[in-house]
Amino acid sequence: MRIRIHVLLVGVTLWLVGLPIVLGSCAPPTLEPRPTPTPFDLTSLPEDATALPWETIEATSWGGYRKDTPALLVISTADEIAYAVPVVSQETKAELENLDFSKAFALIAFQGLKSSTGYKIEIRAVVRQADEIAVYAYFVSPRPGEPVGPSETSPYHAIEVLKESNWADEFTFILYDDDLPVAETKHFIP
Repeated sequence: MRIRIHVLLVGVTLWLVGLPIVLGSCAPPTLEPRPTPTPFDLTSLPEDATALPWETIEATSWGGYRKDTPALLVISTADEIAYAVPVVSQETKAELENLDFSKAFALIAFQGLKSSTGYKIEIRAVVRQADEIAVYAYFVSPRPGEPVGPSETSPYHAIEVLKESNWADEFTFILYDDDLPVAETKHFIP
């Protein structure tokens, strides 16, 4: 009888010790947290593509663009500045009025209307490939738990793009959030 109890106790002990090991091997794997998104950086261009030189006119969160979707505005003549007046600051308007449109044109990338502070858009690269102009931008959003203000914002980044070669044609402009297309427009560049 003693041997049976001893064997039974050893069996129960092994079962109790082995159960967590067996269950542990069947448990679902723990998932690592997703990495914090980082801006898309263009590391190489296709053979027939050219990175266009550009300079920032203004980057701010306080534009007047009232739609919640991203957009891209192209300004290639002095007459077109009027399209930008309702959606940009007086500083941007003044810079556009001083632009030499025979040597450059302007691009204004809008992130869209946001319900709080903590958002911004940053153009990272402008690339010409045949009749397509890719505008690569990084759309910044507040991180979870980051304090934000209750003010409505409308981030934009306005830039001056230098015309270094033949233009005088219609081009398709595509705005990318990192590497995803989010807005598109066609425009003639004289």
